[in-house]
Amino acid sequence: MASEDIDFKSAAILSTRTLYFITNWHAILNFCDFEGSILFPSAEYGVADSLFYFVPFAIISAFAMMFSIRNCKKLINEFVVIAVSLLFGVWSSLPA
Repeated sequence: MASEDIDFKSAAILSTRTLYFITNWHAILNFCDFEGSILFPSAEYGVADSLFYFVPFAIISAFAMMFSIRNCKKLINEFVVIAVSLLFGVWSSLPA
């Protein structure tokens, strides 16, 4: 492969890592946010509203993680990205 050629497999893995990092963050935020979520519903943002946002993010995240885990060379990188995205989601849903 020449230096100006693009490694499309690496580019696809990087883009799916970015995709599931963002979707994990939003899914966790919609799952356990104190201002209205599945675990802590509020009057204006109930469980149905949270599920409306949680389910698509969870599905996209699951498929992106499966693609990335199947096609990567080092699984430790994937598990680090998954753990950091989940921790970031929990941290961002904590009250200020």
